[in-house]
Amino acid sequence: MHVNQNQASALCAILFNFRKAGVAAFIVAALIAFSRLYLFLHFPTDVLCGIVLGILLGFAAVRLCDFAAGKMKARQGKGNS
Repeated sequence: MHVNQNQASALCAILFNFRKAGVAAFIVAALIAFSRLYLFLHFPTDVLCGIVLGILLGFAAVRLCDFAAGKMKARQGKGNS
């Protein structure tokens, strides 16, 4: 759970053009993933699945925000005509 949330937020930050924050978030996510493995709190497959799930959720969040922004712009365009 820890890794996928951080991966998703890092990916969203990068895709929304907050590059420095996104890189910092990826570094934090990598350190969290390493700590989970180092302390034997999760199996490696758990961490790997968390990374993959976080990336997929990050892409989904960005797509959803872009879709919602497009709908809002379309509604505003109809109201002005």
